[in-house]
Amino acid sequence: MKLAGIDIGTTSICAVVLDTESNKMVHCVTEPNRSKIPSSEPYAVLQDPNRIWSKVEELLNGILIRHQDVLGIGVSGQMHGILYVDREGNAVSPLYTWQDGRGNLTMQSGGTYATSLQQLTGHPVASGYGLVTHYYHVVNQTVPAEAVRLCTIGDFVVMKMTGCTSPLMDATNAAGIGLFQRGGFDVDALRAAGLQEEMLPPIVASATRAGTCVIPGATRATRAAMTPSGIPVFTAIGDNQASFLGAVPSLRGTLLVNIGTGAQLSVWSQESWMAPGFEERPFLGNGSLHVGASLGGGKSYALLERFFRDVCRVFTGVETENLYELMEELAQDAGETDHPLVVDPQFFGTRMDAAKRGTISNISESNFTPEGLLSAWINGMAAELWGMYQSIPSEARAGIIRFVGSGNGIQRNAALRRAIEWHFGMPLNLSDYGEEAAVGAALCAGVGSQAFPDFHAAGMALRKD
Repeated sequence: MKLAGIDIGTTSICAVVLDTESNKMVHCVTEPNRSKIPSSEPYAVLQDPNRIWSKVEELLNGILIRHQDVLGIGVSGQMHGILYVDREGNAVSPLYTWQDGRGNLTMQSGGTYATSLQQLTGHPVASGYGLVTHYYHVVNQTVPAEAVRLCTIGDFVVMKMTGCTSPLMDATNAAGIGLFQRGGFDVDALRAAGLQEEMLPPIVASATRAGTCVIPGATRATRAAMTPSGIPVFTAIGDNQASFLGAVPSLRGTLLVNIGTGAQLSVWSQESWMAPGFEERPFLGNGSLHVGASLGGGKSYALLERFFRDVCRVFTGVETENLYELMEELAQDAGETDHPLVVDPQFFGTRMDAAKRGTISNISESNFTPEGLLSAWINGMAAELWGMYQSIPSEARAGIIRFVGSGNGIQRNAALRRAIEWHFGMPLNLSDYGEEAAVGAALCAGVGSQAFPDFHAAGMALRKD
């Protein structure tokens, strides 16, 4: 059996095909997500949902031409962000991504939109959460007149893929936009904030069949490859949960560190617990994913790379395309020192404190060098994750028996892997396959199509020997 998975990330869009008989990934294509919409508003981080859908169509055509026995398609997408759709399912707004900062703007009454929504509802939310963005638009009367629903980018793509006109939403995405409680959205909280429940899609169980793949732009070859009954498409899931499912050898007892554009520590559990900086998110099927999320991660490392490029340009007049490989070499050569630089990489704030900023300290004549700064930067990124881990209750930490790393920030940065291992004091095993979120989406399709009895079995299905 072959299963297809699509992941719509902030910076890239990926399509994979898994063969459950050979236990192999037989197709993997990753393309840049070039859908960013320029804005004169410095807080706005927007993408074009129609451009994203066009890229997904292209990737799907490529899959279905080459693999004529795909029996299910799953989708995962960047969490928290939303867009608005009309009665025909057309996008009537940009995608307001998880990085969008309008929730941190100050209201006329004082305080930010995010803190105001927290006070009105009692729910911990942050700027970039979909219902914080929606609350901003409701207060300022800027919800598009044609809008009848809001949804995530994953929900939008599934709707387009199946030719439907109204989105469905999995609980993993619902929790990501805020004001969610077990069983559904908190209706009392919505009313307290003046938000209409009718704007939100119906919530369905994970791996619910959303419809049959009817790609409007399919080529003749793609249509010929599709089975007469069509290929089932399943509701989109959150990329955090998808990445966990696609990365770990077992849901139980695994700590996953994922570094992409952001960074997260994730632990699955059937027990409920609280920790500073952690959220309890619904997982697929049952249990919860406890997630400590950094707003930095790969963004922090990209900030340093951009700084090095700017230095080269200012002093040499030469535009350098990419310095990541050189930075990796520099990090390999960086020696230890008794008095290293200290970097706190929270340059983009935190979920709990949007105003917090990073620092560089303990500067001396001997350590203020490019390699010293790079080494301290990497060490600071690892230390931030270690601090999150330390806040996990001791009884929950006691059940962790394996440590897995995923995401391009982990896969491509050996120096960062070493720093993480040093801080955590245990070996970091890379996930068996890259593009973990797309793999998790495909495994979700496997549960929906009954190739696997549940998500625990799906997670163990494609492990390498």
